[in-house]
Amino acid sequence: MSTVGPEDNNQPWQDEGVYTPPVPEFPSDAPSVSGRRSKQGRWIAAVLALSVAAAAGVSYVVTGPHSFASLGAQLEASRDRWPTPHRGGTGRLAPAATAGPSRDYVISRTENTLPVRYDPCDTIRYVIRPDNAPPGGEQMIHDAVAKTASATGLVFAYDGLTEESPSADRAKYQPERYGDRWAPLLISWTTPDETPAFTGDIAGFGGSSLIQSGQAPWIFVTGQVQVDGPLAQQLIGQGSAAQVQSLILHQMGHMVGLGHAEGTDELMYRANDRTKAAFSEGDLAGLALLGNGPCVPEY
Repeated sequence: MSTVGPEDNNQPWQDEGVYTPPVPEFPSDAPSVSGRRSKQGRWIAAVLALSVAAAAGVSYVVTGPHSFASLGAQLEASRDRWPTPHRGGTGRLAPAATAGPSRDYVISRTENTLPVRYDPCDTIRYVIRPDNAPPGGEQMIHDAVAKTASATGLVFAYDGLTEESPSADRAKYQPERYGDRWAPLLISWTTPDETPAFTGDIAGFGGSSLIQSGQAPWIFVTGQVQVDGPLAQQLIGQGSAAQVQSLILHQMGHMVGLGHAEGTDELMYRANDRTKAAFSEGDLAGLALLGNGPCVPEY
């Protein structure tokens, strides 16, 4: 891999599907989001998977395969594109995380001035595809998930190994594989042959898919993390396991909604050359915000 990472690129990992079951309307508190740009860095670059849709504040006109002409059409189409409407909780599953006042973070996606987040009142389930994993790779993933849970106050649960391959157009709903629910977060060790975007300076991807249900906030319901397995094996062979752990954690930050920070001391800086697998002050501030969203009881 070369030593320089590119700017954030758009990847087709997120799409917009609108469905309108009866849900309560939530108040529009508008936490501030901030971000600054930075110089180029070196070594492992991780590219945030963003939606190709418009940025914050834009009114959506959903077109293409996810557009519906009426509520009745939405309900009909949702039968094979969405799970049976899920009745979630109305209270957090874990205490909200707290962090210092740092502003050195970037929220990757906002809608109507609000960050798009996971529901803190529901469990985020994840599976691991073990192909191409380095020695100790599964435990590295579990450790990164645990650190992300601690920093956000979100609750994650492991659903085991999977044979599902990573894909840029991965379906959010796969009832034949995972049952009548949103597909779990997929964490994969992949290769440049399988993921052509792993060329030169890119060693990982992380991102999530979002939906809106009625008047409730847009939320993430599933996502992906992809890590370059051969590179991870090489780094571990060179005694640089901490860099691999740092790379996984960086992708987890993207998955829950962080973009690239300006500060070179932040784990979410775009060129991830850290030898310590831990979130920094700005990362923690952004993650605490992302973990403190509203409950979305039905989606």
